[in-house]
Amino acid sequence: MRAAVQGRGAHLVLLSPLFPTASHPGAPALGTVRFARLVRGAGVPVAALGGITPGRVAAAVRAGAVAVAAVGALARPPAS
Repeated sequence: MRAAVQGRGAHLVLLSPLFPTASHPGAPALGTVRFARLVRGAGVPVAALGGITPGRVAAAVRAGAVAVAAVGALARPPAS
Protein backbone atom coordinates (compact mmCIF):
# COMPACT_ATOMS: atom_id res chain seq x y z
CA MET A 1 0.00 0.00 0.00
CA ARG A 2 2.94 2.35 0.63
CA ALA A 3 3.59 2.65 -3.11
CA ALA A 4 -0.05 3.56 -3.72
CA VAL A 5 0.05 6.58 -1.41
CA GLN A 6 3.70 7.55 -1.35
CA GLY A 7 4.37 10.79 -3.15
CA ARG A 8 0.68 11.56 -3.66
CA GLY A 9 0.33 13.96 -0.75
CA ALA A 10 -2.06 11.79 1.24
CA HIS A 11 -2.26 12.61 4.92
CA LEU A 12 -4.70 9.80 5.76
CA VAL A 13 -6.10 6.79 3.94
CA LEU A 14 -9.26 4.73 4.48
CA LEU A 15 -8.73 0.97 4.51
CA SER A 16 -11.80 -1.20 4.13
CA PRO A 17 -13.51 -3.44 4.98
CA LEU A 18 -11.96 -4.22 8.32
CA PHE A 19 -14.96 -6.26 9.49
CA PRO A 20 -17.85 -7.92 7.62
CA THR A 21 -20.47 -5.38 6.60
CA ALA A 22 -24.24 -5.47 6.30
CA SER A 23 -24.02 -3.45 3.09
CA HIS A 24 -21.87 -6.11 1.36
CA PRO A 25 -23.04 -9.45 2.77
CA GLY A 26 -20.67 -12.29 2.01
CA ALA A 27 -17.83 -10.01 0.87
CA PRO A 28 -14.51 -10.89 2.48
CA ALA A 29 -13.27 -8.63 5.26
CA LEU A 30 -9.61 -7.93 5.98
CA GLY A 31 -9.77 -8.88 9.64
CA THR A 32 -7.57 -7.32 12.29
CA VAL A 33 -4.36 -9.26 11.52
CA ARG A 34 -4.26 -8.42 7.81
CA PHE A 35 -5.45 -4.88 8.51
CA ALA A 36 -2.60 -4.39 11.02
CA ARG A 37 -0.04 -5.69 8.51
CA LEU A 38 -1.30 -3.26 5.85
CA VAL A 39 -1.30 -0.37 8.34
CA ARG A 40 2.35 -1.04 9.21
CA GLY A 41 3.26 -0.77 5.54
CA ALA A 42 1.07 2.21 4.67
CA GLY A 43 3.49 5.04 5.35
CA VAL A 44 0.59 7.33 6.35
CA PRO A 45 -2.05 7.17 9.10
CA VAL A 46 -4.92 4.78 8.35
CA ALA A 47 -8.61 5.06 9.22
CA ALA A 48 -10.70 1.91 9.42
CA LEU A 49 -13.95 1.54 7.50
CA GLY A 50 -16.25 -1.43 7.13
CA GLY A 51 -18.36 -3.08 9.80
CA ILE A 52 -17.46 -0.44 12.37
CA THR A 53 -19.72 -0.45 15.41
CA PRO A 54 -19.19 1.08 18.84
CA GLY A 55 -18.13 -2.35 20.11
CA ARG A 56 -15.49 -2.76 17.41
CA VAL A 57 -13.75 0.61 17.69
CA ALA A 58 -11.23 -0.64 20.26
CA ALA A 59 -10.26 -3.59 18.05
CA ALA A 60 -9.75 -1.24 15.11
CA VAL A 61 -7.48 0.98 17.20
CA ARG A 62 -5.53 -2.03 18.49
CA ALA A 63 -5.02 -3.05 14.85
CA GLY A 64 -3.45 0.34 14.16
CA ALA A 65 -6.28 2.57 12.98
CA VAL A 66 -5.87 6.21 14.01
CA ALA A 67 -9.54 6.87 13.28
CA VAL A 68 -12.68 5.02 12.29
CA ALA A 69 -15.36 5.83 9.76
CA ALA A 70 -18.84 4.39 9.63
CA VAL A 71 -21.80 4.50 7.32
CA GLY A 72 -24.35 1.94 8.40
CA ALA A 73 -23.77 2.47 12.11
CA LEU A 74 -24.62 6.13 11.62
CA ALA A 75 -27.33 5.79 8.98
CA ARG A 76 -29.99 4.17 11.12
CA PRO A 77 -31.26 5.00 14.58
CA PRO A 78 -29.76 2.94 17.43
CA ALA A 79 -31.68 -0.10 18.54
CA SER A 80 -33.94 0.48 21.52
